[in-house]
Amino acid sequence: MTTTTSMTMNRRSLLALGGLAAAATGAGLAGCGGSSQDRPQTGGGGDTSVLPDHIAFPEVSPDLPGDLDSLIAPGYFGYPDGADRVTTVDGDVGTGGDLSVFVITYSPPPPAVKRNAYWQAINEALNVNLKPTLVPTDFDTKLAAMLTGNDIPDIVTMHTASAWRLRGYESVVQDKFADLTELLSGGAVADYPNLARLPQQAWEAAVVAGKIHATPTLRIRTAGPIFTRPDIIEEAGANPEPTNKEEFEELCKAVTNGPGRRYAMAATSSWLEHLFFPMFSVPNGWRQESDGALTRDFETEEWEAAIAYIADTWKNGWWHPDVGGSSLEVEPLFANGTIALFSDNFVRYTVRGEVNFDVGLMSPFLAEGGKGAQYTLGPTDFLTFVKKGEVERVKECLRVIDWCSAPFGSEENFLRTYGVEGDDHTITDGEPVLTERGSSEVTGMSLRFVAGGPDVLYAQNGAPDMVKMLHDYQSDNVDNQLVDPTQGVYSPTESRTSAASQKIADTVSDVITGRSQVSALAEAVDGWRKAGGDKVREEYQAALEELPA
Repeated sequence: MTTTTSMTMNRRSLLALGGLAAAATGAGLAGCGGSSQDRPQTGGGGDTSVLPDHIAFPEVSPDLPGDLDSLIAPGYFGYPDGADRVTTVDGDVGTGGDLSVFVITYSPPPPAVKRNAYWQAINEALNVNLKPTLVPTDFDTKLAAMLTGNDIPDIVTMHTASAWRLRGYESVVQDKFADLTELLSGGAVADYPNLARLPQQAWEAAVVAGKIHATPTLRIRTAGPIFTRPDIIEEAGANPEPTNKEEFEELCKAVTNGPGRRYAMAATSSWLEHLFFPMFSVPNGWRQESDGALTRDFETEEWEAAIAYIADTWKNGWWHPDVGGSSLEVEPLFANGTIALFSDNFVRYTVRGEVNFDVGLMSPFLAEGGKGAQYTLGPTDFLTFVKKGEVERVKECLRVIDWCSAPFGSEENFLRTYGVEGDDHTITDGEPVLTERGSSEVTGMSLRFVAGGPDVLYAQNGAPDMVKMLHDYQSDNVDNQLVDPTQGVYSPTESRTSAASQKIADTVSDVITGRSQVSALAEAVDGWRKAGGDKVREEYQAALEELPA
């Protein structure tokens, strides 16, 4: 079944929300469409005995109920008004002094605090003088330099992939950041109610060498959904919801209508893998065999068959000729009708809410017919660490993180997301909408990465049809979810195989575009094994064996 929605959007709204959508895409939030070649998004200590208790508390009832265990996000048709919003934090958060934060940003720098109504409101709410270091480019290099220089901010947030790429990750974390175990493990987390509501699985990546060293930021776990342009596809006489390879090929032939005009697809580094890999039953990252052994996706015959098939679709002329753009560069081609299929994350269209074209979702299918696997991501997107120091200072930082973790529908979340009414947002038809100033101030501060989640399905500019479409998609694919078995465990060697993994990605592009033969794939995979891939396998298998039964 294809679900579509059609809405309109003005340029001011797009500019206001574009920074947040860009951030979600660049960071891989909310079911991102990133490549499984970029593996280090999972990992922890493997020990779940120290995890915080899960302590739920009443929340604003959604219009469409969610089920975190089934990976269905709750859906809201509107942001709760002031009368319905809940307050989750009582008493003072900070102690009135400076508090430094180090975090990535995907937006231009915000105005200085004296000219920034949002920054001032956050300082007042937290009772701190927030001093952020916002890193717009080359985050990993600047993170390493900061750690080497030993001038550690009070709170440091990094994407999980950046964490795992740190050389000597475990020793760095133990040396630089506070052990939070006594403050958060088990029932102790009750002192931080917004952290206590996070599901236990989300904390696994925060465990380093058997201790809690970070707090998680959660995301929607639906990986790489395939958005479609049903208006274009149906006008061309094709089915926007193919159920097998033949119907998919009919779609591609129908919508591709000549050089420089329209194509079925455009290539990013992932080559729409969340469309093609399920067609050929490729594992989601790793596959655990019946004897417990692990096999990496690109070591399988299914993966090679998928790459060979993508090469056929390229040869048939169904791809836009420009190769290697980011999703941000490709999305305009989808919006203007140059391509009919686009893989991205749920956040893009729940954040933007209103778009001026029809949007549909294509469910995964097998090449020979039947439901394909819906890949899932790990629950944790960013990790936030607290600088080592006196216990009262660590507790203050945790109170700040707890405030930032307040859920959708709370007063704290509303302020963090929308800032000050009149300056940062207006209320239009009952819904908060960021102003241009709000986009600069709110998205520029990047507090959304410091803590938060689980994400909900909510379109900032309204659009209940979009919310329902995404909720229906998650509900329809509950029974065919495919989890990477290594989610929740950590391989120290993985970060040292990045060059070999990139060689595989480059070889894939060469094979697909006809510059190399399919036989070149085996050589690249063998290079990965020799560069540490087999060691990664051993480490994952050992970590899995240590997990509680």
